[in-house]
Amino acid sequence: MDLRNTSPRAVHSRSRNREFRSKAGNDEDLLPAIHGSIDPSTFAILLKDGAALAGLVIAFAGLLLAQILQKPFPDAIAFIGIALILMIAAALLGNEARGLLAGEGSRKSTLRKICELVEADPAAEAAGRPLTMYLGPDTVLLALDVRFHRTLWAGDVTSAVECIERAVRSRFPRIRHIYLEADALTSVLRSDADSSTTIHEDSARELHW
Repeated sequence: MDLRNTSPRAVHSRSRNREFRSKAGNDEDLLPAIHGSIDPSTFAILLKDGAALAGLVIAFAGLLLAQILQKPFPDAIAFIGIALILMIAAALLGNEARGLLAGEGSRKSTLRKICELVEADPAAEAAGRPLTMYLGPDTVLLALDVRFHRTLWAGDVTSAVECIERAVRSRFPRIRHIYLEADALTSVLRSDADSSTTIHEDSARELHW
């Protein structure tokens, strides 16, 4: 077994871990950070390097015990341990990749902050449950139902929608595509259309008479 590459691999793994934690947030544990990560290239290398380092440690321990005890079974046990570590790393990587293929969404804490940010706008009365989907490592699609105050005009609702979109993009730069369904704007447009239809019907009756 060649242990000369162990130190460079450890340094590389430490730098990858530092890069990964800086992206995920230093306040999170490693496994939740991996589960919440969207960039597979980062946590895939992190898992690969971690499994390789653990395998080297187990292999060294197995060979050392085999030399001390003059028995072959420590080496065999170490081989089985390395295989188990590789299986666990492959299962974790496959599970995370499967989630990305199915369409990963933002974290619950991010969704809660989006609702709080929208409801903080004076024009908004309530916000529905946000629907998000990652289109790429740094691109998120957001769809959200917002109920505005019924006293607002259509122009006021349009200005409020633009203000909310700017606030969301400023707070969450990854959210680049936003689709808002404004209930008040829909009701205002519907009422305007109904009133216009009523006016046309009244005019038609007057012309008929």
